Amino acid sequence: RFASPTLLGAIIQSSVGIVEGIAMGGLGIEALAGPALIYPLVILTQMFSSGAIGGTTSGAMARAIGANDPKQMSQVIHATLVIAISNAILMGSILLFIGPSLFSLLGGNGTVLEQALAYGDIFFVGMISMWLFNMIAGLFRGSGQMFIPLLALGTVSVLHALICFPLVEEYGIRGAAMALVFAYSIGSILLITRLFQSSSGIKPDRHHGLPINFLLTLYKKGLMAASNPVLTISTSLLITSFASQLGLHVLAGYGIVVR
Repeated sequence: RFASPTLLGAIIQSSVGIVEGIAMGGLGIEALAGPALIYPLVILTQMFSSGAIGGTTSGAMARAIGANDPKQMSQVIHATLVIAISNAILMGSILLFIGPSLFSLLGGNGTVLEQALAYGDIFFVGMISMWLFNMIAGLFRGSGQMFIPLLALGTVSVLHALICFPLVEEYGIRGAAMALVFAYSIGSILLITRLFQSSSGIKPDRHHGLPINFLLTLYKKGLMAASNPVLTISTSLLITSFASQLGLHVLAGYGIVVR
């Protein structure tokens, strides 16, 4: 009942990257090699928002429901929205600033570097859609409502598949990032709409504020949990650097496998 929707959701989420890779493949080898430099950071965003930090708020929601504490439930929801938005702004700003240097350090140059930056400039600005989607989906999972995030993720996947190819054809590598951000934006809107419906079972009460100590506690636990994704993606970035030293085709091939 609980594991199957989560497993199916992971498969659906992986299909988004595969569809994107197929769409970009039609642009040439550079279009596959460039995003290979940035894709570990896309995965890191997923791991932060749906696993490490998202898992922290999901667990907090489960505890609030177990304690039958509506006030704490509202505080968890408010904290989740604050954490998602603030982390997206912070992470996106940092990556926009260090992106050119980071991608160059990983071996990107010329057209490959241009392709990576073209994708990154859009994804880093729009990653708030992925943060909101995954963290709100975690709230529903924490409440035991496993099929709501699954249906939302299915909607994201189908929508992405429909718009990715025409956007890539029209805007090139930027179109791939546009499709990803737009699909997750629609998914976020759907989840937020459901969250604030009285029938959601976890609708927040605006009269319950958000104590700063409660927010900081969730932040602290989330940052501790984030250490594992950081180590994992650091290894992935190191391998990406090695792949780039072996040539364009190797880097493009590695980028396909990572997806």
